[in-house]
Amino acid sequence: MHRLHILLLAASLLAGPVAAQQSAASNNLWLMWEQIPATDPLCIGAEECAPKRRLRSHFMMNVPTPDAASLFERLEPSARYFGSANLEHEALPICLDGPDEPGVIPDYTTMEYAEKIDTLRGLTGVFADLRGARGPATFKGNFGGEAHTFLVEAMAQAGIPMVAKDDLDQVPGRPTLSLRYSPEVYGCRPWSVSLSLKQDMALTRDLTLMLSGTTWSAFAGQSEADADFSPRDAMQTVITAFIDAWQKANRIEPPAATDEAQVTPAAADGG
Repeated sequence: MHRLHILLLAASLLAGPVAAQQSAASNNLWLMWEQIPATDPLCIGAEECAPKRRLRSHFMMNVPTPDAASLFERLEPSARYFGSANLEHEALPICLDGPDEPGVIPDYTTMEYAEKIDTLRGLTGVFADLRGARGPATFKGNFGGEAHTFLVEAMAQAGIPMVAKDDLDQVPGRPTLSLRYSPEVYGCRPWSVSLSLKQDMALTRDLTLMLSGTTWSAFAGQSEADADFSPRDAMQTVITAFIDAWQKANRIEPPAATDEAQVTPAAADGG
């Protein structure tokens, strides 16, 4: 059924108005279908049991711009539901093996593990909505709302773009920040506030498997050395830590603070 759906869309495109006026742009469309059979659990032997993927495609050249746009619009709901839609690429994201050039699979076992700050390099923006974050019951005010306002103002001052929720699917990795307050468990653990960045990643042993995981995080919490350190202080500390790490990873000097744009932590009032 999935294959038939793609073929019908392609047929609809090719059956479009042949006499449509060509735009100045040259449009090529490539629809790729990859099918990976399930592995037989009773099979023995690495080579014999490795699933043989099947690749089929439709390649169309010099397609009129209105028809190309129409096809993309029809595919977008399914693309958003099953994966990502309307991603922009500077180069062709799919590499085909040449007739005399066998495909080369990177040896991930020789790669070094990245530090968490490295995952911020090249990050062009993040999505965050901290308004629903819950703080301690004794917090005076709206913990999540105050955290979100502090984040938005601090990000704007640092020059880090905030991505709208509707545009998140167009950002590679779908980077998303979340804030969490963990209450104190008497005699077991102190209270703490954590800020985490999640991004989409591929599993190295099977690059067809995508998952979302935490690539960067920071924690701050109750301290015996500073009895006045509050959840508000901790919230502002972890947000500032993210901005500092992003600037360091991207080698960006912090902007000079001005009276109009300076972000100053709110005074702790027991929150």
